[in-house]
Amino acid sequence: MKIIYPDKVNSISATEEDSDYPVSNLYDQHATSVWKAESNSASITAQVQAGSNAVAIFRTNATAVNLRFSSGSNIIWEAATRWGGNSAWDYSHTLITDSYTPSFISQWIDYTEISGAVDVIIDLVSPGGTILEVGAIKAGHAYSFRDPQYGLSENRKTTSVIKSLSYGYKYIKNKVQNIREFSGGLDIIRDSDVYTFLNLIKIQGGSEPLAWRIVDSLSNQDWVILAYIKSSSNKHSYTFNDVLSFSLIEAI
Repeated sequence: MKIIYPDKVNSISATEEDSDYPVSNLYDQHATSVWKAESNSASITAQVQAGSNAVAIFRTNATAVNLRFSSGSNIIWEAATRWGGNSAWDYSHTLITDSYTPSFISQWIDYTEISGAVDVIIDLVSPGGTILEVGAIKAGHAYSFRDPQYGLSENRKTTSVIKSLSYGYKYIKNKVQNIREFSGGLDIIRDSDVYTFLNLIKIQGGSEPLAWRIVDSLSNQDWVILAYIKSSSNKHSYTFNDVLSFSLIEAI
């Protein structure tokens, strides 16, 4: 399991935007408040502070994603990288599929940590005849933890308002919102990982939604979500290890 904390994106720009869906929508904490291009391909540049090693892209219809990095006018090259058809570093990425939202998926890309501030240039392409869109972008240092033990629990929550009416019917408003909730437990090292999670990420992160990459080691399922920490607690079960229980609720 990986968590990006803190978000180190200073600013975001794009090569094009629909004026009704501006690039400023990528700054807010709502993945359903999207940026849209004017075609099916565009590039987003995120100015990221020093010490980043991961970027997460939420609710996009892109079917191809490529990362490039630059510092000022200089391209940053990494050892053992694959070259594309031009002078830019082609950081190839296999898209993560998510059956929950087949038309809009979220992506996570790890890269070798960059010690200085960097422009992360994200080239995106959606299928022909569609307009490219992205809901949110997070980038920064990704903390790594063990995968959830004994599988991961997944639930659904609705934000619908449901009221029983006097004549027997129900009034339902906002039926389309369908939020995922995840919960599980980690068997992790107490003095480092437990307190990194509880004291740094949970306490200092507060109510900010964070970028999570969760892998269920039993089924090899991969989820990339923008989520709040709903609850967490740890149990001192062993001499050096704890069992840390957590519950997340997706940010929409």
